Amino acid sequence: MNENRPQAPTERIETGTCVFGYFATEPELTRTEAGVPKFYARYRIPRHRREADGSVTRLEPDFRSMVAYWETAELAYEKFRKGDAFIAQGQVRVNSRTGKERFEAKRIGHNPADTPYEVDRSARPSAATAERAVLAPAASSASAVESESLSR
Repeated sequence: MNENRPQAPTERIETGTCVFGYFATEPELTRTEAGVPKFYARYRIPRHRREADGSVTRLEPDFRSMVAYWETAELAYEKFRKGDAFIAQGQVRVNSRTGKERFEAKRIGHNPADTPYEVDRSARPSAATAERAVLAPAASSASAVESESLSR
């Protein structure tokens, strides 16, 4: 057996359902009864039919509902507006109250085929630097409280 040959991965590739389209309504950000951020918007999926002569006929678009929760909801609400093109990964769920299907997005981004954008390639802080930045204010607050209690 050739020891230099790469090993086959032991874990399966995680896949999910993906959709792409355009937001047909202005996105909304609300909270569930439990206080979880919830994103909601209607989106349209363009439809076309290729004819026998090679031409393409535009059909009526499909309109669907999308939801997202937690951080995905907050980021989507911040980044998207009516008319924006998107690609989202998640799963189709049935609304328990209405019985209608909706797409629950776990990840979402602008569709680069339809959206001009620039990527910020500036250096990012390392994970350790970011953690120190988060912990430093907490540590200084704790020592300030400790100093105040010692001076009493």
